[in-house]
Amino acid sequence: MPTLYIDLMSQPSRACYILCKKHGLPVDVQMIRLDKGEHKKPAYLQINPLGKVPFLVDGDLRLPESAAIMAYLCDKYSLPDNWHPGSSSSSGQAAAHQQQQEQQRRAVYESAVHWQHLNIRAGCMRLVFHTVIGPRVFKVPAVPQVAADGLKVLQQALKDMESYWLGGGSRPFLTGQQVSTPDLLCVCDLEQLRMMVAEPSQPQLEQLLAPHPIVRQWMAAVRAAVGPALYDEAHGKLAAAVARLAAAAAAKPAARL
Repeated sequence: MPTLYIDLMSQPSRACYILCKKHGLPVDVQMIRLDKGEHKKPAYLQINPLGKVPFLVDGDLRLPESAAIMAYLCDKYSLPDNWHPGSSSSSGQAAAHQQQQEQQRRAVYESAVHWQHLNIRAGCMRLVFHTVIGPRVFKVPAVPQVAADGLKVLQQALKDMESYWLGGGSRPFLTGQQVSTPDLLCVCDLEQLRMMVAEPSQPQLEQLLAPHPIVRQWMAAVRAAVGPALYDEAHGKLAAAVARLAAAAAAKPAARL
């Protein structure tokens, strides 16, 4: 049985977790506390010298990177190919146009994976890490310029997501008419923006999404496709952290004029 090492405060970890639970995959999920530094302790570094999550172990296979992990699990357990289009099983027997369609579907999927990582994830991670997570969780100084750059990347990514990837509302999901793993990766990154409640003067998730109703509709569609109970369970640890951050922000004395 594969073992999946995750922390549900990690965006890509949540995406992997949702995929496994949605399909009832026989995967042993082990929690690694990033905030406790467990990912840098010798016991875990013996498993994954990179010291990151998520990480999958399956026999001799040691696999980092969430997109690769989900692609492997989709193939290993033969999940419906809307999640991850596999190679054609026709072995040359299918018509040429059908093979071309399958190749194009895989290409669109791979394109969405790469785009998400370099745009939505890059923007969200820079903004949230250098505003909230770095200074509060890992006790490292924030770099405001990196956060500002992340915000610019994110704002452009949301525009591109709405107009191109969701076709201005003509497509319900990033790769077409059905939910796929790029949708999971993308929505989990956007949910992380809820941590911005720690800094009320900074852009909040609802403010960022206000100009993009199609993206908001897409987020609701992904939650529905996953199943609201599972979606909320996967984000439960994040929701609890957000509640604590909001309470702490509310308790701060008002700045003197």
